[in-house]
Amino acid sequence: MVIGSVMIVAGIVSTSQPALATTSSPSPVVMGTASTFAILAGSSVTNTGSSTISGNLGLSPGSSVTGFPPGIISNGTEHVTDAVAAQAQSDLTHAYLDAAGRTPATPVSSLSSNLDLGGLTLGPGIYSSASSLNVTGQVTLDAQGNQNAVFIFQAVSTLITASNSTFTLTGGAQACNVFWQVGSSATLGSNSKFDGTILALTSASLLTGANVNGRVLARNGAVTLESNVISVPTCTAASTTVTSSASIATSVSASSIPLGASVTDHAVLTATPSGTTPAGSVQFYTCGPNATSCSPTAGAVLDSTEALSNGTATSSSFTPTAVGTYCYGVTYLPQSGTYLGSSETGSGSNDECVTVTQAAAGSVSSTTIPPTPVTTPAVTTPVTTPLAAGSTAVVVPASNTGEPWSAASYWILASIIALSGFGLVGQWLRRRRTA
Repeated sequence: MVIGSVMIVAGIVSTSQPALATTSSPSPVVMGTASTFAILAGSSVTNTGSSTISGNLGLSPGSSVTGFPPGIISNGTEHVTDAVAAQAQSDLTHAYLDAAGRTPATPVSSLSSNLDLGGLTLGPGIYSSASSLNVTGQVTLDAQGNQNAVFIFQAVSTLITASNSTFTLTGGAQACNVFWQVGSSATLGSNSKFDGTILALTSASLLTGANVNGRVLARNGAVTLESNVISVPTCTAASTTVTSSASIATSVSASSIPLGASVTDHAVLTATPSGTTPAGSVQFYTCGPNATSCSPTAGAVLDSTEALSNGTATSSSFTPTAVGTYCYGVTYLPQSGTYLGSSETGSGSNDECVTVTQAAAGSVSSTTIPPTPVTTPAVTTPVTTPLAAGSTAVVVPASNTGEPWSAASYWILASIIALSGFGLVGQWLRRRRTA
């Protein structure tokens, strides 16, 4: 079954290391009224030097805002302990929890041993750290041609950027779609350039000359500024002009397999208008063991993306671990600016599900031990030779019977000899009598 195109694009690209596992592009974090604030704090806002704020500045429930002037607020209003600031803090709480709860996420530890994003090129998706997040040098965020692509970063503890660290947004990536959920506090190094919205549980500190194309929002603590520039980002509408769209037709290698066997999924991309071959890669997802369908947003990533070859791609082998029904989902990741992305929600109706049955028990071959054979002595028929007149026949067991003579055999032989002797003596006496 062929599914029409939709705008879902995902991927992670690395120019300095092999391709990495991906998650699909998530939806933006809903900011509510907090979206209009460049600075929002819980306890206080303190500025030193000539900071410039483009957007609203808010504080709630605290009441201490210092350093304005010399700090300047443009394109916005200062809201201190009023209903607007209180509502913004409420919406910030919802946004923070939304970002913190997003899944599935790529562990930053799988990309960097020291949890440093510096030097990486990252595609749209969710990235999580069980502790801190660090930025040294340059980080590149590549939207891969999708201006609506979203990047969400989750840190259980701190976010720290080094001095002079920078971000580069490519492939249509926009700062308005970059979100940083920080479990404690964020610190931006001096003269660093930062993109995205900081959602900090506690506080945020910007050292001298740090600039932010985004928002600095703290739920409970303070925001501290030192001659910084912070601007609320705006999103540019995504272009609707593309060369071609592409649709996906997929099928699993088997509709039913026993537990312990493996299955693959095969995707064929068709371009509209025809005559072109889609380029890019495909990401496969799986759902199970009790699935009836599988969408890319609900499924678990099967493996790294598979590059298209002549418009087709095949997943790596998948070996289910339990009986039931497993289904595939597929996302097409086009080359930047060439095709529209597309995805397929797999189900039984489009040959994207496989039934896993319990493996048949191995056949048991019963072995019968034959009884011990009973050896019967061979019976040898004696050869009878005619005897001369007056001779007595003597029967002797054959020498090749292999059996010893019994006592009875000896008695019989002795008796025969004795009788023969008596017969010879009788014949001699008769001859003497007639002589």
